[in-house]
Amino acid sequence: MPLALTCGDPSGIGPEISAAAWLQRKELQLPPFFLLGEPSLVAARAHTLGYEIPIVECAPQGAAAHFETALPVVPLKNRLIDEAGTPQAANAAGIVEAIDR
Repeated sequence: MPLALTCGDPSGIGPEISAAAWLQRKELQLPPFFLLGEPSLVAARAHTLGYEIPIVECAPQGAAAHFETALPVVPLKNRLIDEAGTPQAANAAGIVEAIDR
């Protein structure tokens, strides 16, 4: 089973760190991981930073199979609002869900 990472508070740098780690996965010899978060949010942040990262929405059990070719993101039931630098109370349920999972 791959490692599970949470995006943390999406107003912070968790999505960016996850994307950067995936880009350096071979260089750093990282084990497979997946991100618990909002696939569209991760894709938007990566694009903003100029990263060309394929994102694949999957279940935790399928994440390792995708890790070499795409950043696996396991979606949350609670949606996250993407507003970098501005904490949103509406994100609390998704943040807690990611930690619980």
